[in-house]
Amino acid sequence: MKHPLISIIVPCYKVEKFLDRCMESLIKQTLKEIEIILIDDLSPDSTPVLCDRWGNKDERIKVIHKKRNEGLGFARNTGLDYASGDYVMFLDSDDTFELDTCERMYKTAVAHNADVVTGNFITEVSPGIWVTSHEQGGDRLLNEKEIINYTLDVIASAPYIKPDRLHPVSVCLLCMRRSIIKNHNLRFYSEREIASEDTLFKIAFLRRCKVMVCLDYPFYHYFHNQNSLTHSFKPEAFIGMKTLRKKLIEITSNDKDALQRINRFVISDIRMHLTRLINSDYNNKYNYLIYILNDEIWKELSSFKPSYYGLYARFFHWLCLTNSPRFLYLYMFLTSHIRNFLNSK
Repeated sequence: MKHPLISIIVPCYKVEKFLDRCMESLIKQTLKEIEIILIDDLSPDSTPVLCDRWGNKDERIKVIHKKRNEGLGFARNTGLDYASGDYVMFLDSDDTFELDTCERMYKTAVAHNADVVTGNFITEVSPGIWVTSHEQGGDRLLNEKEIINYTLDVIASAPYIKPDRLHPVSVCLLCMRRSIIKNHNLRFYSEREIASEDTLFKIAFLRRCKVMVCLDYPFYHYFHNQNSLTHSFKPEAFIGMKTLRKKLIEITSNDKDALQRINRFVISDIRMHLTRLINSDYNNKYNYLIYILNDEIWKELSSFKPSYYGLYARFFHWLCLTNSPRFLYLYMFLTSHIRNFLNSK
């Protein structure tokens, strides 16, 4: 096999229904000088067999069977240990790439001597119905200072901007120079210990880049998998959010502008976390709300002023700061059920 220009790392766990679809989008890439690294995270279904079957079909495919299940972040780390391409990309095994993804990403990187190239994604919101995301401003070439500003918008938007975030946190939208990852020993944290492990890796990587190209190119096909852990309620996730906040403050060297973005990010994530709680079958919802509102983090978040938020988010924030679990529970219960009812129409 020729030296791979791009290594594509694909963590695999309980994806027997989706893996073939994912792999078809990779082996048919118009850029042939790639390597595909399948990481079987000790999946209990037929995923390991499917991985081996694909490995036997194409010499560009490496299959790594982990001896214990450690989750998505550590599976990606295993893939980085085996990667040999000039650039690295990640693909979740229930999603797909456009067939010219690798060719366009690599040619763009070479043309601009870029450390990283990014694009957009297209989401299947319901069977057969797709919505395309578009970055603001079309194709852009960013220098080192502009990349720093970009990372702030990955964390959260500036105070005067209504959307919570301008750029997605997913590392799957990046084509990254592998030498930067290797030279700085960049690795993922476990999602079992920290919320949004993608955010930490992406910020740490981008802050070491000198040239970035943003393409208005929706190459990543995201299939909305309701069985994904992303959509489930996990009580321990709140601790992971607090850890994430601490690590982000360290990465950004306690910068005041970054701290404001980080606080906005954490508040938004807590709101999403509690929305999942209300929609879940968790047995002790009210007691969990009391636990969240009694946490010391609200003292650190009290200076954050979400005046630009919509009414729902502003009232949510006020109820949290005033430690009103009874009213917060009732408010979220009613608004969540109204929203679900309207969406079902």
